[in-house]
Amino acid sequence: MKIAVVELGPRHDEVFPVWLQLAEKNGYDIDFFVAPIHQARNIFSLLDTPRPRCFLATSQESGNSAISKILRQPKNVFLRLRALLLLNTNYDVVIANSIDIGRYYRSFLRYINKPMLIVLHNGHVLTSDHEYRPLRNKSTYSVVVLSKHIQRFLARNDIVSYPIHASLQLKAGPFDDCHKHESTFCVQGYINFYRRNYDSLLKAASKLKEKNVQCNFKIVGRLGRSSRTMQRRIEELGVTEYFTFVGDAENYLDYYRAIYSCRFLLILVDDSRMIYSPFFEDKCTSSLGAALGLDVIPVVNRRLAEVYDIAECSVSYDSDDVYSGVVTALSHESDKIDSLTKGLKRTRKRFADDSEVEFGKAIESAIGR
Repeated sequence: MKIAVVELGPRHDEVFPVWLQLAEKNGYDIDFFVAPIHQARNIFSLLDTPRPRCFLATSQESGNSAISKILRQPKNVFLRLRALLLLNTNYDVVIANSIDIGRYYRSFLRYINKPMLIVLHNGHVLTSDHEYRPLRNKSTYSVVVLSKHIQRFLARNDIVSYPIHASLQLKAGPFDDCHKHESTFCVQGYINFYRRNYDSLLKAASKLKEKNVQCNFKIVGRLGRSSRTMQRRIEELGVTEYFTFVGDAENYLDYYRAIYSCRFLLILVDDSRMIYSPFFEDKCTSSLGAALGLDVIPVVNRRLAEVYDIAECSVSYDSDDVYSGVVTALSHESDKIDSLTKGLKRTRKRFADDSEVEFGKAIESAIGR
């Protein structure tokens, strides 16, 4: 069987490794159709699998001038037409890596006449957005989600889906010289106040300073306007010594290296505000895959740990009390840290085994077996 993964948008390449690993386990050939940014970030360089073939599906940006944009259009048309020709002639199954990122993606997929796995990052679009309703009735489509709690959400709306957890199987070597800092907590991903409760982190930092508790919060991700807002608030609170910003990790080697150097990872999603409720219902934070793949112990809201089934390998706290989670994590002796790290490995193995089973079911459903 030959499989193609299609990702037209600039994100979600963190899911690429699971497709490569599942294809290899089943003896399938797999290629990727990607945007230039995915080639530049180069997640495949870190994996313990042969590098797959990658085809560009969009052209490289050459500037923001009107002429540059006009010249880019024919390149895009050529790359899209070439991709459609290859997808319709060379592959048995297509994986749409981000079905819910926009209308232009769905328009492109309409011209692919192949069994398809459609990966849903926001479960509500199939239940509430009428533009996506036709996808529910396609007999050659299988809906794939990134966590079992999203599967349960869709099941309540009579939608069958298959949970496949994003995971990493890193090759030996890239981080061998990387020392873990025992009192460092990572917050990964670009800063977005609608996705993570940074107020709870700032409140925790202020209380830690008041109690003279020493640690470091490493913010790893793209810097922008929200980052500058965050930095101003840190300065106003007088807790700058608690924070390190890593904004120059342009590729996955540097990005994951910065995360791997931390002992703990703060997910910063909690049940104190309605704004974060989608992460408990129909979407999954990328911090989960980063923690499991890089053996970085999650420090997480207790209810979220239960929803994501990671209580065995996490340090938990109630509501938005990040301070208590940090203090608990810092108090753990080496034996407890070793136990949590082993729990991470067991959870990763369990998720990988479950994903292999669900991948097989999704393929069989799409091709009509």
